[in-house]
This record gives sequence, C-alpha cells and structure tokens, in this order.
Amino acid sequence: VRANSVPMSSKTILQRLPLRVYRRLEEIVHNCPHLEWKHFDAGVIKVLSQLAELSDDDVTEELELLQSTDLSAVEYMPAYLNKRLNNRLWSKRKQQHARQGS
Repeated sequence: VRANSVPMSSKTILQRLPLRVYRRLEEIVHNCPHLEWKHFDAGVIKVLSQLAELSDDDVTEELELLQSTDLSAVEYMPAYLNKRLNNRLWSKRKQQHARQGS
C-alpha cells in the first residue's frame, strides 16, 4: 500500500490492527472492485479494531465474506461496512457474555 493511499487519520488507526488482519484487509481491498481504502473510515476501522481484540478469526471471516459478496448495489460503503461489522461485533460480545454467565 502506498503511504498516500490511506487518509492520515485512518492510517493511524490501521496501525492498531493486528498484522494478520491488516494484511488480509490489504488483500481484499486489492482484489475486490467495489472496495477502496477510502471506504474504511475511522468509524469502520474502530469497529474492525474492537472486533479484532475479541477475535482475529471473526475479522478474517467477515472480510472473506465481504470479498464474496456482490457489493455493486451498495450506495454508501462506509455505512454498510460499519453496520455489518457492528452486527458481528455485537453478536460476538453477546456470545462471550452468554459464556461468562453460564
């Protein structure tokens, strides 16, 4: 990734992602025609970071699902990504909370 291909505010946040997650994200942005770095705004990357703290595997799985999804009809990609990742994060937190309660 060229240094100037990601906005400065997002670059700082991207550095918090685990290297494996960042590399997978890089690969998906490169291979998916409807995804661009600009779609990963601070809000999306924040949710990605929170999800990565809980489970790298969930982030990787979600990124792979994104790659296999037809995104051509998505009107505003950052909102779509944020909602999708937040749903996964909420589900993961609920699952962990249920495990702690039993």
